[in-house]
Amino acid sequence: MEFHTLMPGQDARYQNHHHYIREGWAKEPKETFKALAEIIEMRSEPRSHLDVGCATGELLSYARSRFPIDKSVGWDVFEELLETGRRLFPTADFARVSVVDDAVPEGKYDLVTAMGVMSIFSFAQLERFWRNLTAMVEDGGMLVVLSPLNEFGCDIEVTHRKRRDRVAGHWEQGWSVYSFETIREIVEELGWKVTFVPFQIGLDLEQADDPVRTWTVATGDNPRQLTNGLKLLINHYFMVVRRAN
Repeated sequence: MEFHTLMPGQDARYQNHHHYIREGWAKEPKETFKALAEIIEMRSEPRSHLDVGCATGELLSYARSRFPIDKSVGWDVFEELLETGRRLFPTADFARVSVVDDAVPEGKYDLVTAMGVMSIFSFAQLERFWRNLTAMVEDGGMLVVLSPLNEFGCDIEVTHRKRRDRVAGHWEQGWSVYSFETIREIVEELGWKVTFVPFQIGLDLEQADDPVRTWTVATGDNPRQLTNGLKLLINHYFMVVRRAN
């Protein structure tokens, strides 16, 4: 039996991305996309949009269908996702960029989004994640980040590995959960203000073959509590970030 052991200092890089290509774009907009659009409608009318962790560009396409956006840009670190995005949404610009690199491409956008991305980064990368994101926001623009958050003042870094056919896979990052307080401290230190908006999914999700993907279960407090095979109860929040006055 083969084992892959995470050694001290070894990078447990996120790899759980293949379903974006395998499953393609959804026939109906994702619940998170619709909730995001409601947030944007109340605060902004963007003409340019950068989506960080864009996968195959599904959110970029949906946002352009809802708003007068004439410039759509997507960043991701997986070339196979970007190639699919270029084919499905040829009027957008796709680039292989990590938001936690020391330097990222220059540019300013009315709307910057990062959906489900923050939780793959370690705490050591978190300040750079926010610094690079806020640097891309146009004056008067808005940044929206969706991620699970912890309501009890705890920061949790998560690494995990999956077993397939009795073989242990590689360790990878994903599903880290940071506290409201930590996010607020980082964002305010950078000169921005953050508003937390809870996301409640409006439909039932079945358990997928991939145990790391979320599904819903009924609990005493929530008929559609998100969970996954990491035994987490997941509460997603939109972090709506604007320049502090």
